[in-house]
Amino acid sequence: PVKKVTAFIYAWKVYKFLNLFFSMKLPVKDLSVSTLQRQRKELQLLMAELKDRERELNAMSASHHKQHQAWEQDRHTMVMLERRCAGLEEELQSRNEVIRVLTKHVGVVESREKVMEKELGEAKQLICELEKKQQHINEKCQDYELIPSSLHPVCLVLMFVKAEGEEEKLSLWLEIKACFILFIFLTETCCSSSFTGEGESWKDELLELSRSKQERIMSELLCLQQVCENQRKDLQLLRLNQGSTQRQEVHVEICRLDQGFQQMHVHKLHLIFNTQL
Repeated sequence: PVKKVTAFIYAWKVYKFLNLFFSMKLPVKDLSVSTLQRQRKELQLLMAELKDRERELNAMSASHHKQHQAWEQDRHTMVMLERRCAGLEEELQSRNEVIRVLTKHVGVVESREKVMEKELGEAKQLICELEKKQQHINEKCQDYELIPSSLHPVCLVLMFVKAEGEEEKLSLWLEIKACFILFIFLTETCCSSSFTGEGESWKDELLELSRSKQERIMSELLCLQQVCENQRKDLQLLRLNQGSTQRQEVHVEICRLDQGFQQMHVHKLHLIFNTQL
């Protein structure tokens, strides 16, 4: 630009000089041939210099025009990149908000799962205790079934009536007392076994309740897994479309999501294992 102004000033001075020179009407006698030739050479040199300056000015103008076009193109590219980065930042913030909500929901589901596991463990422990009691009562019943029919109270009373000796009557009387005590214990055992039957029905109800709770937990985990899988696909698309300035942050978010998916998979396997047990 400075050279351009200088060249224009120089060209304007030369132009004024030429106009002044040709407008002057000098007498022919004052001008010699050598003077004319010298002035002609000077004019030729000036014209050649003017052409060189013109070429330089044209080259400078062309380069300036190219620089201006490149600057305009770069500015347009920067504006487009800024708009794209702003859109990606908004989308990333929305994804982060969705991830926070899902993380809170997963925490609530995990707490519910722990409570369910605790209740299920208590129910299993109670069922084991009831089964042990029932097994013990069944063993006692089997032992009492092995008692011979000769120890029945009616038989012992008849034998007591028919007995003649005092020693024989005394021994039979003791056997009758022992037999009555035994039958009283047997009646109590039968009553407790009836209560055990009610315990079995209650045990079935507990098993049905725990099974329904496990099915509900499995359905919730499947829904969460599907939602998280969709979020993972969206984050993969976002990672492909984002700029270089957002790569590290999105990589951290994707790693955190992968860890969350692995923990959810572990909880799911643990729940399936408890269901099989």
